[in-house]
Amino acid sequence: MRRAILVGAAVALVATAVVAVPAWAQNQEVAPTPAAVGADPPAKPHNLGASAEHDEVTLTWTASTDQTVTHYAILRRNRDVDAVGVFHVIEANAGPETSYTDSSVSASSTYVYRAKAVSPTGVSQWSGYVRADTPAAPEPATADQEDQKEGASEFVQVVPRLAVFTDADSVVPLNWALTPSGLAAGDRFRLLFITYAGHAPTSTDIEDCNAYVQSQANASNAHSAIKPYASGFRVVGSTADDDARDNASTAYTSTAKGLPIYWLNGSKVADDYEDFHDGSWDDEANPRGRNGNKVGSNNTLIWTGSNSNGIEAIANGNSQALGSSTIALGCLNFVGGPIDCAANSVGNYSLFTPNSNHRYYALSGVFTVGGSVPVFTDSDPAARSVAENPGGGANVGAAVAASDADAGDTVRYSLGGADAGSFAIDPTSGQIRTRSGVGYDFEAKPGYSVQVRASDGTHTATNTAAIAVTITVTDAAEPPRAPAAPRARTVAAMTDRLAVHWTAPANSGPPITDYDVQYRLSDSGAWNDVSHTGTARTAAVTGLSAANIDDVAVQVRATNGEGTGAYSKSSPALYDICGRTAQVIGAILAATPGADSCDSISWQDMAAIAELDLSDNRHLRAGDWPADTFDGLDSLETLRLANMSYRGRSIKFVNNDFYNGLFDGLANLRELDVRPSTPHLGAPLALAPMTSLVTYNTQPYARPIAAPQNLTATISDIAGSIIVRARDDRGRLTGEKTRFCKTVTLNWAAPAGAAGITGYKIMRTHYGHPVISRANPNTDYRRYGYDIATLAAGDRSYVHEPLRPGANGHTFTYYVAAVTPDGVGFPAVVNVSAPIKIRWNSTGTMTTGPDVLPCPMLE
Repeated sequence: MRRAILVGAAVALVATAVVAVPAWAQNQEVAPTPAAVGADPPAKPHNLGASAEHDEVTLTWTASTDQTVTHYAILRRNRDVDAVGVFHVIEANAGPETSYTDSSVSASSTYVYRAKAVSPTGVSQWSGYVRADTPAAPEPATADQEDQKEGASEFVQVVPRLAVFTDADSVVPLNWALTPSGLAAGDRFRLLFITYAGHAPTSTDIEDCNAYVQSQANASNAHSAIKPYASGFRVVGSTADDDARDNASTAYTSTAKGLPIYWLNGSKVADDYEDFHDGSWDDEANPRGRNGNKVGSNNTLIWTGSNSNGIEAIANGNSQALGSSTIALGCLNFVGGPIDCAANSVGNYSLFTPNSNHRYYALSGVFTVGGSVPVFTDSDPAARSVAENPGGGANVGAAVAASDADAGDTVRYSLGGADAGSFAIDPTSGQIRTRSGVGYDFEAKPGYSVQVRASDGTHTATNTAAIAVTITVTDAAEPPRAPAAPRARTVAAMTDRLAVHWTAPANSGPPITDYDVQYRLSDSGAWNDVSHTGTARTAAVTGLSAANIDDVAVQVRATNGEGTGAYSKSSPALYDICGRTAQVIGAILAATPGADSCDSISWQDMAAIAELDLSDNRHLRAGDWPADTFDGLDSLETLRLANMSYRGRSIKFVNNDFYNGLFDGLANLRELDVRPSTPHLGAPLALAPMTSLVTYNTQPYARPIAAPQNLTATISDIAGSIIVRARDDRGRLTGEKTRFCKTVTLNWAAPAGAAGITGYKIMRTHYGHPVISRANPNTDYRRYGYDIATLAAGDRSYVHEPLRPGANGHTFTYYVAAVTPDGVGFPAVVNVSAPIKIRWNSTGTMTTGPDVLPCPMLE
């Protein structure tokens, strides 16, 4: 990189003559060799850009690659001093490097630069313009400010490119609102629109026209997607000093014809720059304005000051460029050419005196289709804070998060800046955290500055955004007091997860702000963090299985504004038995050494129980047996439930909805004793899944025969029967007469593969409250599993009458089971709805209601 020391006088560059221009600028210093006569000169430098400080401007460009360039030449114009078109030669031989630093600038000034490439075959065309605005000189740094600069070498400063007319590519996402259809990642293109009328082309300075089209691209009603790139637009027009093809960077060679051009939010204008300048366009009928909508009419005249080839229009030695007394126009979708009406001999429209009635073409810089740049949720700069002395791993405010519009891209985060070493960042969430060993002391250092970078993970070279983050340390009383360790209590919810609960610890400091939860799968395993944020005293450990849930240990610690406390003593995974009956809990505690409460039983404790005895219990009712009563007792081999009763009534484990399936999970059960305190004739329990069972009710277990097949129930009327009840005028029941009006006929087929059947047992139960006199509470049919008949082996049908009535919705359940010498087999089951009763009301009128059966009443 070379630095310029400005020497020499100002030089005026005019299209028709060169005034005081050095030999290299006239293509005389490097003459083509005989072998190179007729060869193309080198391509012009591309992507000329500039970044400015108060005392220097650094230029960069893309090298001309079609030939070997020996050096580059640099020109500069000071817009605050020099007249239009007057440039200074600041370096005639800048060497083959592709960067140059101009150290002869002044603060608060505006400069315009151009560059040429020189090779043995000739001199290239001028590059596009680039403008650089130098900022004001900074105030002299104080001693404290100088000290703060130390250690800041890692800070990555994002300096905006201060280039107005740069032709550097802008990377846009594939799903950008203005990306033409049919393009793919890596494709390059440019956009064209027509300005509104209202600007007369009286200035001879092409930069004035460029500034006008840029203001159009950034107008309030311009397309929102193009506004960020407004400074890259240039007018497709020529002045006496500048040709349109140079100003708009549309010059081309036989081997480098340029890029496709599209209407803004519209169709293609030209395949390349050669097509753009050939006198006609692919689509002249649908021009677009700055908002991306179609504009103009069939007779649209455009100020260009150019011939179709993009060169200044001159007739009879007189310039017809922008700023002249008469100016050449383009005829869009008209009888002439889109850049030069005269290209098709339209003399009446080819020239006009300057006025504000016509429009301009505005051509963008170059866009490259790539991935999208992540966008931060926070505004720049962002602010975060952290309490003094937080310890390591504490979250510094909310995550500094960004989003990426590209499907498949994953945003990745990193830290930079002067204080990056004092913090860590989660690469997947953008959460800034404190580091262990760093003293976040308010009195010593109340604030930190970092930079969060977000990359899309695909186009990291271009699609990386950065945001400055100021982290404030808030003051706290010293020394910090950590809260006491809480007690972790885990409760098993399912075999693939644990619900963790804990009580708030003793805390004499500021309010608790967060809890950290960890778990591990063995005594020596690594601790894993559980997702938890805030002050809720519950969390979930997920991703477990029945194979490892009994090995889980959990620990919890609390954080307040003064620090982070110690982790609690690790707690094993506890099995939730607190919802079971007190008698079942007591039996489990009795079988577990050292256990004293329902919330102290672990998975390991449950899995270690081999025998459970609830015999002779007098407090469990028939309905106190939920389906999970014996869950978790995977190793249980012996279960004793004999001689159980409630309020003097025997608990009978028979085949019905209360008890079927109750023991299905006990895969290792070998001995089951459910003998009642009084005999009963109910159907045996459905123990089919219990293949491990050896002893049942102290006797060797023989698997019962299968249930009969195709059991059906048919209800038939009995003429002349009904129920009638009488009440007095106060609604009290004074009498009831019962007459029955229904019969039930049962039909079935023999069990599949049946052998040795000696008969069939018919049983019935009634769910709900039977309609009987309270004076007869022990009526037989109220008992569950009531036997109503025993039939011969050849019977396949049974008629039961009468069917007693009940309240609406009550049902009777009938069971039919085969009998063998080994006992009663599994029953077939069918439900039958009860008939409805009829009553007298308090006035003596008989009330029937909508569901009364049509049976005649008998006295």
